Amino acid sequence: MTATTTHPRRFYTLKAFQAQEDGEAFGAAWLGRRAEVPGTDLPADFPARAEVLAAGYAALEDLQDVTVDELVRRGLRRRWARAVIAALET
Repeated sequence: MTATTTHPRRFYTLKAFQAQEDGEAFGAAWLGRRAEVPGTDLPADFPARAEVLAAGYAALEDLQDVTVDELVRRGLRRRWARAVIAALET
C-alpha cells in the first residue's frame, strides 16, 4: 500500500494484471481476492463501460489512480481512456 492508501480492490487488480502480463497462472487468485472486497459498480452510463469491463476492471475502486497509459495497455483506445479519466475526476 502507498502513502495515499490504495484501495484493496485496486491493489488486487494491479497484482492480477501484473501476473497476467508476466504469464503467471496465479492472476486468477488475485481476482478471486478482489471479488471478496465490496466495490461500487460502474454506472450504466460510464464512458466506454463495456470496454472497461472487458479490460478487467469491475468496479470504480479498481480504477483508483488509473492512468491513460494503463487503460491503453489494457486495450482501450486513447480517446476512451481519457473519457474514463474525466468521468473519474467528476
